[in-house]
Parts: sequence; structure tokens; C-alpha cells
Amino acid sequence: MILYIDELKLTPNCIRNVFKKYHEEINRIAGYQALAVISENGKMLASDQKKSEINLSQLVGDMDKLFSSPDRYEFLNINKGEVVTLHKQDSIVLIIKPKKETIPRIRLIGVTSVKGNWFYLKMNLLKILDGILIA
Repeated sequence: MILYIDELKLTPNCIRNVFKKYHEEINRIAGYQALAVISENGKMLASDQKKSEINLSQLVGDMDKLFSSPDRYEFLNINKGEVVTLHKQDSIVLIIKPKKETIPRIRLIGVTSVKGNWFYLKMNLLKILDGILIA
């Protein structure tokens, strides 16, 4: 697990504790490859990955483009705390953004292999999100 420091109200200790709580369970998920906590301004607050070929920094940059103009993607309900799931040829990427009124405005990104249990990863990402927002 790699932890980054950011200027948000979230403390590194808060994120570390939530990550630690779910780290073992997430690493047991079939096909689990990577996880990242991203600030609203696109900075990586924390990350964990099993597969070194995944470039989380690039993934974060690309995801930021999707969320940068929420009005453009209103039909996706991105503003309403939905989970966006991208099914790619070699992986499945989940992006979770909390409800619009939630502070701090963070995002969670999770990656599994195509045959991985992405739904179980989604459930755990929602638990992590709740843990971070409550802490």
C-alpha cells in the first residue's frame, strides 16, 4: 500500500486506517489488481496494486477527464453517487464518486481482471468510501 499526503481535511492516518481495515479482504478478491483514493483535484491520496503493469497515475488522469464536466455526462448520473464500471478487453475498472453534497469530494478507483469478481470489489469500495467519509 502506498499512501500520499494531500491538503484535504482527510488525514493520512484516516485513510491508512480504512485501507488497513479492508486491505486483506480486498487482496483476496479474485482478479483484484489495483485500488486508488483520489482527491477532487485529481491527486492520488492512497493506492495499492498487485499488478505493476497498471499505470494508476495515467488511469487517474484519464478518469479525471470523465468527471471534469459532469453536466456533459448528466445522462450517466455521475453527480448522484453512482458507480461507473468500464469493461475493457483485459480489465474492469470501477469508479465511485460520492453524492454531490458529500465533503470531502473524493473518488475511489478499483481494477480487476476481466474474470475477476468486480461486483465484490464494488461492494468493498462502497464500504471503504463510507469508512473514509465517516472517519
